[in-house]
Amino acid sequence: HCRKERSREKSWKQVGSSSQLSIEIVGLKKDSSYNFRVIARNAVGCSEPFIIEETFTAAKAEIKKSLPGAPSVSVNDVTSRSVTIQWNPPSNTGGVHLLGYIIEKRISTSQTWERVETVESSVRIFTIENLKEKSELVVGDKAHRG
Repeated sequence: HCRKERSREKSWKQVGSSSQLSIEIVGLKKDSSYNFRVIARNAVGCSEPFIIEETFTAAKAEIKKSLPGAPSVSVNDVTSRSVTIQWNPPSNTGGVHLLGYIIEKRISTSQTWERVETVESSVRIFTIENLKEKSELVVGDKAHRG
């Protein structure tokens, strides 16, 4: 058992129970101070509490956010007027959930990318249609996050 006490209050509240050697305590109020104690328990009963002397102040942890990595893309099917691509999500999402994917294309002789579609993060396959026959196409698929 792990019990907490706000440093201004005198009562203890059980905040968790674990058979492991550590426990994550969630739901603490930011900028509030806490004391903790640990009680061992077995089939016979509970030990005297071990009170951790230090007072802890809860702070919101900052997760470093970054751009997502690139998804891995493969071409599934090519016809004279369309191409179907499939992808797997990036292994690194930048520390946040992906919002979706931006699908772009360009003619191989051009430097300008044209947005084809933006799809939800659950989509993993897309067909680009109405292509010009016998034109070389470069396809890009970028993950975007929020």
